[in-house]
Amino acid sequence: MRLEHIALTVLDIKQSIEFYENLGFKLDILEHKNDRERAWMTLGDIRLELFCSPNVGTMPYDDDIHADLRTAGIKHLSFEVDDIMDIYSRSKKNQRFLGKPQRSSTGGTYVFFRDCNGIVLEFFERD
Repeated sequence: MRLEHIALTVLDIKQSIEFYENLGFKLDILEHKNDRERAWMTLGDIRLELFCSPNVGTMPYDDDIHADLRTAGIKHLSFEVDDIMDIYSRSKKNQRFLGKPQRSSTGGTYVFFRDCNGIVLEFFERD
């Protein structure tokens, strides 16, 4: 078994496509059906499905990444990178990082940030 795709509801489909393209995703399909927009994007073996409908609400969130651990649900999407300090330095102006890169207790270095919809993402570099 393997993960087939990840689906996200977004606030603005165009802004979200641009955000994920800047992370390296490629837009494969953009479709409009009734009052809903849907985009399929890929990055290597990762498939991302974005939904956008009128009057999408935002998720409540706190910049304290650990505060949300007491609520059931998906917490973040993590992307493995080769050089976290390089991507952090190049992205500081464009990304909303929730702290600085730090060492993981299980090995590696990570940093959390939010996409343009407030969804928590992570860059992770293995040792």
